Amino acid sequence: MAQQAHHLDEADSPAPPVQMSARDRLVWEVAQLADGTLAPQRRSAVEAALLSDAELRSDYESYRRLDALLRQPPRIEADLGE
Repeated sequence: MAQQAHHLDEADSPAPPVQMSARDRLVWEVAQLADGTLAPQRRSAVEAALLSDAELRSDYESYRRLDALLRQPPRIEADLGE
């Protein structure tokens, strides 16, 4: 699948933990959007990228599902000796 270029204004978003390509940075921001940590000033640009990129939308849905799983309380099974 061809990857589309998206404009990223790096001054609008916190710096990622490592140097990365523009595409990787966009995926990183998609993960931030999914977990609610994306800088508000980057939201519209990332949402616009999601509208034009099916692969990015799939990444977003995966991150949303993962975030939902991680926010669930742990399931503890008790051994009742039965």
